[in-house]
Amino acid sequence: MATVDPKEYKDLTVDDLTAELDGTEQRLVQLRFDHSTRGVDNPLEIRTLRRNVAKLKTELRAREVADLSDEELAKRTNIKARRAGK
Repeated sequence: MATVDPKEYKDLTVDDLTAELDGTEQRLVQLRFDHSTRGVDNPLEIRTLRRNVAKLKTELRAREVADLSDEELAKRTNIKARRAGK
């Protein structure tokens, strides 16, 4: 899959997001390997890819939470309240 602009992640389907996440993680691993063995032209690409992985995971999790039932949301809210009390 071609690289997608992070601004367009909201327009993609879950399958497309998952495929994009897999591809981005693979590119990140390869870039880290290349950087440690022979160096890369632009090491800031590592940071960009790492941030894109985080954005993809955030979008997938937001969609997962949006699809939760009312019972599951209530349980999740209770868990968050307990954690906030610590």
